[in-house]
Amino acid sequence: MAQLETRQSELESIQEVLGDYRACHGTLIKWIEETTAQQEMMKPGQAEDSRVLSEQLSQQTDLFAEIERNQTKLDQCQKFSQQYSTIVKDYELQLMTYKAFVESQQKSPGKRRRMLSSSDAITQEFMDLRTRYTALVTLTTQHVKYISDALQRLEEEEKVVEEEKQENVEKVKELLGWVSTLARNTESKVTSSQTKELTDIEKAILEQQILAEELTTKREQVSEAIKTSQIFLAKHGHKLSEKEKEQISEQLNALNKAYYDLCDGSANQLHQLQSQLAQQTEQKVL
Repeated sequence: MAQLETRQSELESIQEVLGDYRACHGTLIKWIEETTAQQEMMKPGQAEDSRVLSEQLSQQTDLFAEIERNQTKLDQCQKFSQQYSTIVKDYELQLMTYKAFVESQQKSPGKRRRMLSSSDAITQEFMDLRTRYTALVTLTTQHVKYISDALQRLEEEEKVVEEEKQENVEKVKELLGWVSTLARNTESKVTSSQTKELTDIEKAILEQQILAEELTTKREQVSEAIKTSQIFLAKHGHKLSEKEKEQISEQLNALNKAYYDLCDGSANQLHQLQSQLAQQTEQKVL
């Protein structure tokens, strides 16, 4: 009777430790399976947007922190596994000793069967759990590296694009400022030279000819600046916001219009002055 009571108490202890192990193992294996499935479906570092990659990196970093926190649960699960193994082996040893004693009292002891220990199964189960946990750590570490490398590469590319954009914008802005200033100066001279004096007309014609030469000299720079910015938009437009693309396009249109309006205005003004000069010369001859 005492043996039965002892065995019953030991079995209850074993059941309690097994319950703790099962609860811990069940929670961990479920989390590992779900997280691993999500990680395997992910394509880290393949986005072409630094904001998307930054978000991915933040998510993976948070996940890695969660994995590290679950190391405590894994250690606890190992503790329960080892406790279970120790208690079960002790119980099985006592049971085998008791059976051997009983069989020794029998005249014809039966054939002994090899006992399969449940502690081996639990130990193997925990080893499998730890292997899957380690695999998840490795997979997440790889994801963090892939995303970090991709983000660094993309940020460097975006920096180059931003520098190129600023260079183009500043060049167009400089030319637009030059055209605008020239247009204002030309307009003020035209307004102040509304005269029919022959010398004034000749002076105005000379000024318009100088302006025409200056415009011709700048034509290649204006065309090159517009062409370069258009190529930049075609190549890197997908990396810019709609607002940025709109601002660049508006700036190009403004430069193109201001330059050719000034060219047309200068040509028309020169033609009018030459006509005036011809009339004045003709009247003077008469």
